[in-house]
Amino acid sequence: MQSRLTPFLLLIPGLILTGCNTVSDAYYGAAESIFGKQKRDILISRVESARKAQEASKTQFASALQEFQSVVKFNGGALEEKYNKLNAAYERSKQTASNVHSRNDDVENVANSLFREWEGELRQYSTPSLKASSAQQLQQTRARFNQMMTAMRRAENSI
Repeated sequence: MQSRLTPFLLLIPGLILTGCNTVSDAYYGAAESIFGKQKRDILISRVESARKAQEASKTQFASALQEFQSVVKFNGGALEEKYNKLNAAYERSKQTASNVHSRNDDVENVANSLFREWEGELRQYSTPSLKASSAQQLQQTRARFNQMMTAMRRAENSI
């Protein structure tokens, strides 16, 4: 029991002497005053430990990949070629779908602008019968456009 307490008892004078505000400051202060280990040395040690951990992780991943390849008997070749071709086709399809979406947005934006302009023109009519006729045409045109836009969005979503 006493052997477990010895390291902690050794830290107490270092904590008192350094007047540290935080636990980490206390640790670094004690490491410096008791063991003579500077913060920069601790930093260097921890950076080296992190680098070693990264290397070990890299080695582990490489090992896992090799193990996987040995289990599935995969070594590139025809299967990898087919994957690359399919992936390229998929990426092209994704770009095409994005283009369709963008163009549909463009159509919708222009149509909404035209409808706003048409509504503005309706306010300029002085003849009630012409205004009513134009308003009816606007309503019909907007309804047909909405049907067309719904079909275009449905087609876009099915891509």
